[in-house]
Amino acid sequence: MTMPSDYAASHSNVLNSWKEVASYLGRGVRTVQRWEQELGLPIRRPRGKARSAVLALRTELDSWLLHSAQNATSVTKPKPHSQLYQSTEILTARARLLLARSIDLCERSRFLSEQINRAIATAFRRSRIPENKKVADAAGAVLSPPDKLNTVQTI
Repeated sequence: MTMPSDYAASHSNVLNSWKEVASYLGRGVRTVQRWEQELGLPIRRPRGKARSAVLALRTELDSWLLHSAQNATSVTKPKPHSQLYQSTEILTARARLLLARSIDLCERSRFLSEQINRAIATAFRRSRIPENKKVADAAGAVLSPPDKLNTVQTI
């Protein structure tokens, strides 16, 4: 079965895959896919799904290239990059907040540790336990004598 000549002529304008589009534009497949996402390269998907087969018309691609070249000086950051930049700024701000909270918790922990050590030293003095003897508390912490007591060490 032969195709009519007008059918073949009208379909010679159609590129049926990413490889054909990339070859026509003289670029790699990933580059033209990125151009579609970031710069609006005119690609059609007959099924309407993001991962379906693609079609492109040579005339539309030529028009897009001409239009892109004319506006190259006025092009600002494409949306995906600006969204990425905003997300990065948000994550950076959250990381700074987390760091500030962590520093505050470390300072609180250090303060509480000092208070615990003072309380332990006072308890040693009041109970008159010999200083060379170590005592294990119910929680399993080993307590040093008061003159050498700097921290509570967990076994």
